[in-house]
Amino acid sequence: MMQNRDNIGKQIQTLRTKKDLTQEELAGQLNVSKQTISNWETGTKTPRMGAIQKLADFFNVPKSYIVDGEERSSDSLTMYNFKDDEKELLRRYRTLSQNSKDTVLRFVIDLELRGTEQTQENIDYLSLAKELSSSNIISIRELAIYTARNLENNGKVRESIKNLLFNCKVFVDDNKTNTAEFINVKRKIYETLLPLSMFSVAYENGISTIQNFAKHFKLSEGFLTEALNYYAAIKGTTFEYNSSLNDFVIDISNIPLEYVDEKSGNAEILIQVKEKN
Repeated sequence: MMQNRDNIGKQIQTLRTKKDLTQEELAGQLNVSKQTISNWETGTKTPRMGAIQKLADFFNVPKSYIVDGEERSSDSLTMYNFKDDEKELLRRYRTLSQNSKDTVLRFVIDLELRGTEQTQENIDYLSLAKELSSSNIISIRELAIYTARNLENNGKVRESIKNLLFNCKVFVDDNKTNTAEFINVKRKIYETLLPLSMFSVAYENGISTIQNFAKHFKLSEGFLTEALNYYAAIKGTTFEYNSSLNDFVIDISNIPLEYVDEKSGNAEILIQVKEKN
């Protein structure tokens, strides 16, 4: 029998926090609002079975885990026809702390990506960048455009950028851009193309709107809006940044939740970077 909505909400919250996702990030992956996620987690509302299936698919767990909080088997390992070495790995994995589990997951992902390192050496990154520049995923498209511009103008680009671009290609080809793992790639793109140091530069140049910020740093207004929302989700709409010269308080409380069109991007949306007193 289905547990009450409070317990289902706790399961959803547990799965989300284990993936180190904010409510906004999970909502984006499921195409629902942040408020919907909040309502589920607090027990205000219960997700329908279709939504539970989406949650199960996203977190790669059985529906019963979300509904009942357990896998209905005396030995859940027998359910999936695991080989002996796979069972041993999983048993050992389950004894680890959550931090250690996260480390293992990141290591496995890195191993998957490193498996194609030799292929990377022969890649024409300019061609790859041009290919991905038409992606419908803003972060991938922005990274591709940035890469192509630097290769065309300077003949080179940082290795970290190449690795990010290649990782994007892997996730796109494997149709895994809607996974929790790809969110970590997006985070790296945001922090690479919009590092916090840019805010102090914007302050020094008197830049205080999304339009001017995007123009100065050669970023699209859509990407900038998305990246700013990422920082708002993990740091809050007001947060501190300490540069080598000054301490700043960055206020991005007036940014829109999403970039709608060029007209909205041209609005006077303040990106306030204030010197800390």
